[in-house]
Amino acid sequence: MAELHTANAVQALRLSNDIAEMIDTKALERALGVGGRWRAGSDDVQPAAVLVSGGRGTDDRRLYDLARSGGFPVLELRESWTGLGLSLAERVIATEYRGDVRPGRLVALYADVLTEDTLSAAAASVTSEGSEEESGIAVRVGRKTEFLSCLDKLGEASASDVPAAIVVTDNADEVWFALARGAEVVTIAGAGPAGLGLTHDAQDLDELSSAIAAARRVRRNRRDRTRALLAVERLFNVFPPDPRIIAAAVSDAADAHAVRARPRVSVIITAHNYGRYVADAIRSAQAQSVAPDEIIVVDDGSTDDTAEVLASFDGIKVISQPNRGQAAAFNAGFASSTGDLVLFLDADDRLGAKAIETLGQADVREAGRVQFLLETIDRKGRATGLHPACFRAAAGDLRGALLTEGIFGFMPTSGNAFPRHILEAILPMPEPEFRIAADLYLVLAAALRGSVVHLPQVLGQYRIHGANAYFHAEMGTPYLKARRSAQRGAAWRTLLGRLDPIARSDERGAYERAFEGLLRRKAAPAGAACSAERLVSLVDEASAPIWQSAGKATWPPFDTNVSRLFTVPEAGASPLGAGWSESGPRGAVLRGATGRLAFTLPAVAGDWQLSIDYRLLANEVLSDVRFLLNGHLLDERHLLTDGTIRLRLPEMLMPVAGTGRRDVIFSIEVGATRRESLGLQALRLDLLFGSGQPAPALEPNHWHGIGTGLRASQCLGRGWDWPRVRSVTPAGTSVQLAFTSIERRGSMLLLGWSAPIELRARLGNAQLPVLHWEGSACSVIELAHDCIQPDGRVEINLIFAESGVPPELRALCLSPTAKDAVPFAMPCPFADLFASPRTAVCGIRVTAEGGVLTSRFALLTVLLPPVPGGSTLMIDLRRSGKRAEPLALTVTTEGAQHRAVIGAWARLVLPIGPRGVAEPLEIALVADADPSGLVLTSAFLDCAPPNQVAADPADSLPGGVARPELPYAWQATDEAVHWLTTSSGNLLLAGLPAETSALRARTLTLGPPFDQRLALSLIDKRGQRLSSATTEGEGTSVVDLPVPAAFSAPLRLEVMTSQLVSGDLLGAESPQVLGGAVISVTPVEGADA
Repeated sequence: MAELHTANAVQALRLSNDIAEMIDTKALERALGVGGRWRAGSDDVQPAAVLVSGGRGTDDRRLYDLARSGGFPVLELRESWTGLGLSLAERVIATEYRGDVRPGRLVALYADVLTEDTLSAAAASVTSEGSEEESGIAVRVGRKTEFLSCLDKLGEASASDVPAAIVVTDNADEVWFALARGAEVVTIAGAGPAGLGLTHDAQDLDELSSAIAAARRVRRNRRDRTRALLAVERLFNVFPPDPRIIAAAVSDAADAHAVRARPRVSVIITAHNYGRYVADAIRSAQAQSVAPDEIIVVDDGSTDDTAEVLASFDGIKVISQPNRGQAAAFNAGFASSTGDLVLFLDADDRLGAKAIETLGQADVREAGRVQFLLETIDRKGRATGLHPACFRAAAGDLRGALLTEGIFGFMPTSGNAFPRHILEAILPMPEPEFRIAADLYLVLAAALRGSVVHLPQVLGQYRIHGANAYFHAEMGTPYLKARRSAQRGAAWRTLLGRLDPIARSDERGAYERAFEGLLRRKAAPAGAACSAERLVSLVDEASAPIWQSAGKATWPPFDTNVSRLFTVPEAGASPLGAGWSESGPRGAVLRGATGRLAFTLPAVAGDWQLSIDYRLLANEVLSDVRFLLNGHLLDERHLLTDGTIRLRLPEMLMPVAGTGRRDVIFSIEVGATRRESLGLQALRLDLLFGSGQPAPALEPNHWHGIGTGLRASQCLGRGWDWPRVRSVTPAGTSVQLAFTSIERRGSMLLLGWSAPIELRARLGNAQLPVLHWEGSACSVIELAHDCIQPDGRVEINLIFAESGVPPELRALCLSPTAKDAVPFAMPCPFADLFASPRTAVCGIRVTAEGGVLTSRFALLTVLLPPVPGGSTLMIDLRRSGKRAEPLALTVTTEGAQHRAVIGAWARLVLPIGPRGVAEPLEIALVADADPSGLVLTSAFLDCAPPNQVAADPADSLPGGVARPELPYAWQATDEAVHWLTTSSGNLLLAGLPAETSALRARTLTLGPPFDQRLALSLIDKRGQRLSSATTEGEGTSVVDLPVPAAFSAPLRLEVMTSQLVSGDLLGAESPQVLGGAVISVTPVEGADA
């Protein structure tokens, strides 16, 4: 490979023979080839990067010279300065004396996303904080003897083994050690991390004296920045001698610096009787910011003026053929193309101006297909919004989805590009079977060959003009369902017959069984077909690769500080596997007994924390919910209400795969009878290190000194300078302290300073009381019981005045106190409702955040205005800090008890009887457990009478008893069918006959691939749910909802949908949103129910 020129080329990496002393080079070469991006090069290959041992071996020196002459990067694999494994260095300018740019690159990626606990623990594992109070210079020079003589002339260098305030060195390891001690460092000839501004650098003898003088005047080794550097180095640049992990790191480092040539791009426009639009398509391809290498137009037997339009253009290649359909046009266009990346463009669509430029910058070496977003335009080319597929197009590894579902969301033809080597394997395609929908075959076949790369930019326009609709809507039901099903079957049969040239040999058996099962299910009578999740059983999971057992998940590569929402549809790679619905307003709904999430994590040293936000969809407690990691039971819990679950994912249970990353299948089991009882709202992943709780425990009533090597110095978080021998100075106006309280009750934190100081203290957003005595150098911060987290941890921020230099902190002491926390009367929304803040007579402390419960028993008094007709008092509660379990609360007012289960947030709705005069209301709150972190944030009184809405017969549904409560939530068609346009809406019921025993609702839902469901609930005036029913399946359904003999009128029918579908997707101009429809609501009397 003398020159890199194709999009799918595997770049070469030269390996030094000297690295064989550290790692098995043959295994490393095999691991580099797993990702399909890099391979080991030989002497006759011009590499894109070289990997050396960082030593002085003969082969190392030869490759240094090769890289210097070729101008490509050098990667050094060496023993880590931490002594804990191997590490990499990246030198962009190919000389061993240039600075290492890898630390700066990793700090930019990770320093701001690590949690404070993880950062502190990782930094502490390699840090000996604090430099000795000496002004001497320590010299540690090994290779450049001329620098030694220069330093001797300065007459101020101390012995090399003596700690000093300034270290001069040309050794990269010594730079790290000195930085970790807090010393100022003068580097010689670019030793150590470069580009971070932490060191004083001298490239030659002339610069050395001035660099030492600068080190005496200016501090560059700032503690916060250095701690972040040390933590990132420990977590992301220390590797065990595992070829898979090192290959992944080497591949990532080489990718960061290698220069890839732009691929040749072919645009193939296929046209049949689109003379009125094809000129637009050609002009969009010619007007690119980076021109495509060729534009080919296939005229598939057009009988309009298409040929005349094509003849008017220069710079295009025209292929004319008899009309044989879309597949034939694809085959002919590709056969005439030469590009490395091929884009098929429908003649009625257009490309965005930067489509070719953006595609040329994408890394498609591992891709089977590249997809990008499309916006829709009308006949005149005016933008009308995003194409509906933009919200559901899947990306990543789609093999599992293809095995279990047989289909997945994808962008239409004009939203895809294919690497040439992929098309060479799957084309030509059968032409009679794919006269239309040929893109279905392309995307399914490409999924067998590689992953899908998703570009989140809008790079094209999809025209809707009435003549291009593949489906049309007749009351929302596609009449071409049979044709669509037939085309999927044709695609499965075609792939089944072509597995030998397309699929990998070790995967063909699994695909053969899966496609045969899909075809059997398609041919089975209605009701006899197995579910999509059942298809997983067609694969022998005991011997199958791990990606097969996760179902439809597409294995997104997650990293630390990653969050994913499931309440809105989102295109791209998804962790949702077998058992979950697609994302929707209720989240991802668990449809079976087990739901699986699948993703990959980097193989770094440390465990991970998985946080899951969930919502209970049924009015019942979920008992014995099991959480498993790769088949191992992590925990078993009862879920009482909506909330967040946090679980630690141990490193040992996540094996390293051949890609050098950790494969994760996380399972939630709820039992076979709990279908659709749990909605997954969001997940978050954070890297943990060590225990995750580095803050030391402070012995009560004991002064702990702060200084070099002292244990209490580990309490210092962000914002401090390096500790000195007996003190530490704040580096700015805000600092952080973190420690663990052994006695988890109210305490006083005493801080001893070198001089009197004025400061403020905050815990999160809450201000803490601080006491000062005139002339005293001691500050006292009051910590109530609720300031201490359940594990005893306390994190507070100290804020100093911006003027003046803060004194030094010398010691701290934690003194527990038995007295109750002092209430503070501060203006806040909650306090405004009190007759006086002091009326929180028991167990409540009023702060700027609200009313903080300091005891399991609390009593408050609210002065209410006169409300003759009665009112409703609503109180919002929030829980902060770490919560092990939901909190059950009993609220008593006016002799009535109200029971609530509190998660992260809740609203108490308390009905209040009529009052003729203003008088106080007593509210008693009793918590079943420790209420730490529970805050009454706000309260308001609703005195308005209930809305009395008169029925309007013109808006009524057929049946005459139901009409929409909110007009914007529904849209009626000419047939009086009411489509739901939001996730939920109400129908008001009036005029029910006295003999009504049930309500009969006729509904309409969309079938596959949407699998829409409606949940209907009959609710009385008090909000009590009288009866419920669900409908699903394509077409109309009829359900009866029993009406009790006695109920509190008026009634309303609540309708919730599982999925909103854009009308454009079905070729419908109105309604624009299809959330399922209610056709009629009629009362049923007596035995007819």
